[in-house]
Amino acid sequence: MLMKSKPFHAMAALAAFSAVLLAGCASTPQADADERVSSTYERIRAVPLTEVPKKHKGPRYDKPREAQEYYIRQRVLPGQAIPNERYHAARRAMQRMPQLRFGGQGPATMVAPGTPSAQANISPISPWTYLGPNNAGGRSRAIAIHPTSPNIMLAAGVAGGVFRSTDAGVTWTALGDAMQNMAVVSIEFAPNNPNIVYAGTGEGYFNADAVRGDGVFKSTDAGLTWTKLTATNVNPNPASDAWIYVYNLRVDPNNANNVWAANRRGVHRTTDGGATWNQVLAKSYCLDIEFNWDANVAVVSCGTLNLAGEVFRSTDRGATFSTTPVLAAPNQSRTELAVSKSNPAVMYAAAAFYEQNGTQNYRFRGLWHSSNSGATWTLRASHTDTNPFNLALLGDFDSACDNDPRAQGWYDLEVAVDPADPNRVWIGGIDIFRSDDGGFNFGRAGVWYEDGNRPFGIHADQHRIVFHPSYNGTTNQIMFVGNDGGIYRTNNARAAVSTWPTSNCSSVVNPAVSWTELNDGFGVTQFYHGVVHPDGTNGPLLFMGGTQDNGTWFDENNDPNSWVEIFGGDGGYAAVDTNEGWNRFYTSYQNGNFIRWVFNPATQRYTTSNGTTGISDDGLAFITPFAMDPNNPQILWTGGSRMWRTNNGMQSWVAASVTGITAANTEVSAVAVAPGNSNLVIAGTDGGRVLRNTAALSAGSATAWESQQLTANGVISEITFDPNTPGRVYLTQSRFGQPHVYRSNDNGASWLPIDRFGQAGGIPDIPAHSIAVDPDDSNRLYVGTDLGMFATIDGGNTWAVASSPLPNTVVEKLVFLKDNGVRKLAAFTHGRGAWIANAGTVNAGQRFDDVPPSYWAYPQIEAIAVAGVTTGCSVNPPLYCPTQTVTRGQMAIFLLRAKYGSAFTPPAATGLFADVPLNAFYANWVERFYSEGITSGCGTDPLRFCPESPVTRGQMAVFLLRAKYGSAYNPPAATGIFTDVPQGDFFAPWIEQLYSEGVTSGCSTSPLRYCPDSAVARDQMAVFLARTFDL
Repeated sequence: MLMKSKPFHAMAALAAFSAVLLAGCASTPQADADERVSSTYERIRAVPLTEVPKKHKGPRYDKPREAQEYYIRQRVLPGQAIPNERYHAARRAMQRMPQLRFGGQGPATMVAPGTPSAQANISPISPWTYLGPNNAGGRSRAIAIHPTSPNIMLAAGVAGGVFRSTDAGVTWTALGDAMQNMAVVSIEFAPNNPNIVYAGTGEGYFNADAVRGDGVFKSTDAGLTWTKLTATNVNPNPASDAWIYVYNLRVDPNNANNVWAANRRGVHRTTDGGATWNQVLAKSYCLDIEFNWDANVAVVSCGTLNLAGEVFRSTDRGATFSTTPVLAAPNQSRTELAVSKSNPAVMYAAAAFYEQNGTQNYRFRGLWHSSNSGATWTLRASHTDTNPFNLALLGDFDSACDNDPRAQGWYDLEVAVDPADPNRVWIGGIDIFRSDDGGFNFGRAGVWYEDGNRPFGIHADQHRIVFHPSYNGTTNQIMFVGNDGGIYRTNNARAAVSTWPTSNCSSVVNPAVSWTELNDGFGVTQFYHGVVHPDGTNGPLLFMGGTQDNGTWFDENNDPNSWVEIFGGDGGYAAVDTNEGWNRFYTSYQNGNFIRWVFNPATQRYTTSNGTTGISDDGLAFITPFAMDPNNPQILWTGGSRMWRTNNGMQSWVAASVTGITAANTEVSAVAVAPGNSNLVIAGTDGGRVLRNTAALSAGSATAWESQQLTANGVISEITFDPNTPGRVYLTQSRFGQPHVYRSNDNGASWLPIDRFGQAGGIPDIPAHSIAVDPDDSNRLYVGTDLGMFATIDGGNTWAVASSPLPNTVVEKLVFLKDNGVRKLAAFTHGRGAWIANAGTVNAGQRFDDVPPSYWAYPQIEAIAVAGVTTGCSVNPPLYCPTQTVTRGQMAIFLLRAKYGSAFTPPAATGLFADVPLNAFYANWVERFYSEGITSGCGTDPLRFCPESPVTRGQMAVFLLRAKYGSAYNPPAATGIFTDVPQGDFFAPWIEQLYSEGVTSGCSTSPLRYCPDSAVARDQMAVFLARTFDL
């Protein structure tokens, strides 16, 4: 999370009010006539590179913790945990919602959930186009190489899902866009069957409960497709859940079914390929697990942040672990492990430092070495060594010059051993280092602030080191690194490193290890904001946006490979002058630092200057919002603990409200200016307040703004004025538990929720970040959320999922534009880069011809179809046959698919039932139905099932509850609530329990009847299954 230089940056030091080193603000030199450039893109690319100040000459400006705290604060109150179960509920709700899709040059289309494109008469060409950047990357903690076909690689961004390469990382293709959770942090091939791959989710390294995962996913086709292992589902009670964070996975090299997961609650093991898991070590935050397979020894490290770091050991191949640590040193915090491939008895443990109320926490604590598979450990390097360079091993080389650790070992810490030499050890922190003497002395192998400029440059913040399977240290020295900039490769991992100078820092020799960035197609960039200009009618489209830890990026003409980083740090909001276009624009980076860009026609170059002069506000958000007045681009607004206005294009700012306008411990989180009325400004806070001023141009430091508490501690994430309807304004809200979309019809004086919060068919309870109003039809609204995009075509009365095939990730900003007369919608995501799609008129469609949206069981029939329980009773034409009776044989299939998912396949039948032939399509399912105790058949001598008999409503109650709770379940005694079900009837307790759970309301209400002997029709079955299994 460090500011770094790249080609075309404008980098120089400025004295900003925050005393933060401001990279990129220097006047540019004159250009000769033959150097003149014509296009905006070329002009921005021509911003010259100037010397980047050494980090040790100024205060620290890497902000990983602040970035994560900002992410959390947008979703929950400080100190609260993000409720992962809300995402589960939202995904289930989304499966039952209609879909709005965009296609080709034609119209957008509203279709039933899961409808195939051909069936919906939509162009098969992907409607959403990936814009990039292909050359930016993003935070990556997972890399895996196919053990026998090393050109095949898998990697993942922490918010972007899984990617696959077939050319050793040169190019990448996204595979995980439909995964239920895209926070993948660990990937492991099964060595003896590389078609089997496991992926763990959840990035829990931060000083907060955030970026939660959703257990373990499995692939049986070398990573092409993924299935969630339901045994690792997240527990709704976060205090008892192990699967929120799966830090590391290990697969037995001899058996692909044996897998170990180091997770939030210890170590779990499966011996059946992930169907079931047993806890073999009960500890908190187990971050890494490694094996000496030859000796049947496993070691695991547990503890993070202010929890004591410890290492535990198993001597029975991970079946059990001793709870007595084999390594637990004073001030040992987060610890990572490595095992030598050439001598597996050699192990290393690298740890960060922590002491309560310490001033230098998360620096390097120590590197320990074991020569007996972890039984005992010896300290090889320490922060107390006389060589001050060891102080910087989790930081950067230059910080050692002034004895400043500047480390963040809680965030970036990795250790690895050269596969061909147990004495060559790698450690990754902010920079990357190597020791050639067993860990006693280290040298720098890469320089973060030279990333992209020189061969030894590599992006900051190292998270994963992986060696090529054929690495031998001579003819093959290939090593891959995952860091905050994506994926990097070196072909000379044993080249010379730079060592600690004997005299002073100026004598340091640059390392000979060279690095290549491998981010072509690895689209995991995390945008915070984005703009598009112009509207596409007066020239090429130009895109710009700020990203987490990867600066601000710029692109022309939808080319994913041509993006240029124009500024470093954590990029934030941006704006383009609506009069002068790209001759004047504004960017920002963390904590309210604004940059003013002005094109000089005389020099044909841009100059950059500080855009924060006059602002003095310690309440600015980490990503500070600002908004340009659409009526006068010289006027811009921002806010922290008070409102601020510039009347001269960020040359200076004036206070435009009293201080403390946002209430204690809150800050301005959104701001907008009314089209056609510069005096009307509306702002929102992260405390749920809406601020309004109808004479904003005259507001000063003593001006009080109208204030209303719209939500209880909500975060107003965006405010948007309707471009077509005067007086109409929309806003989005991003904290859980409250409505997420509001509309005002009176210029913000009053508001009402329009997302149908808490109602069937409404936007689920997930954070919303952006709202775009169709410029041609104000009834069409598009909302960006944590799970993609939603849309309405009737002003909020009904809502549809509008993502497909937009990835299942956070949509931070939506922007309407026109491209050669075609209306389009751009989406800037926080995890999968930027995307664009056509937008247009809306037509209706449905999945089954005989189940229109008006049909009484339409939502449940669609839900079980989406879940793969049924494909209908006819393909051409597509029919469901909703009133057709369901047989017992069919019900066995439907119910087991509803319980286990569409991928479930039961064991082969053995001929248990006299009336179920082995070649019957339902034979395998019926016997599994019986083996689970859901049914005992319809006769015992001989054992019969009656597969062609209809299922009665009474039988259905028993089947459902036994399938849900197990064969040993017995419902409470009946009380006789149904007039047609006697209290002593066998089915009575089951029927009444089904009623109490809300699965059925009976067959009539006056009087209350159930009709227990009536046959179950296919529409009734859909309702039973959808409600029982929450489909």
